Amino acid sequence: MPFADWRITALHQALYTFNTNGRELVQLLIILSDGEVFLELQRDESREALEAAHAEVVRLLHNYLASAFSLVDHARRVIEDEGLASESLLPAYRERIRREYAEDPMHRFLQGLRAYTLHLNAPVSVAELRAVRTAPDGPLDSSCGFQLDLRSLRSWPNWDKPAREFLAAAGQTINLLELVRKYNSRIKTLYSWFFLRLREDGLKRAGIDPGSLVVP
Repeated sequence: MPFADWRITALHQALYTFNTNGRELVQLLIILSDGEVFLELQRDESREALEAAHAEVVRLLHNYLASAFSLVDHARRVIEDEGLASESLLPAYRERIRREYAEDPMHRFLQGLRAYTLHLNAPVSVAELRAVRTAPDGPLDSSCGFQLDLRSLRSWPNWDKPAREFLAAAGQTINLLELVRKYNSRIKTLYSWFFLRLREDGLKRAGIDPGSLVVP
């Protein structure tokens, strides 16, 4: 593989950009979901601070979505078009992408949200306090944080079928922190698997049994 170094470097750079944007967005959303911070932002005299928080959430979400699907494009180019994955590894990679991403409602919703955010408008986020009673006589379980307002998003006509399924299954809003954490976890799992398989594939083609390198 004469171009292995630059291909792996390019993929790692795209992953780094995605992971960094995801980490920054998660860190802000965690701060904004703190009860004391949330209540402080609801005060009349904190209106400017609340507007600034909304603007920062939108900015980081924009960066996150752009890097998420830049990663998709980079991965397709270096793994498939530039042959980073060998003929023995490529079918397994393509099957995993097909099964876990190609028709997945959450992935397709985020893909549509990227197009909506980059080319149409910033999605509406709302600071929301929720109280839920988990048992008939139990205490109220409260949570707060920034939610995506799905009501405004549903009016956009360009959602594809899996994304519309995601929207149909959701309520009026969706917790942005939970959504980002879930997608981050899936991306981490995918590329941890891919780089492990890439290493094993390279060892096999060099005539080395990967199992022989496992320390008992």
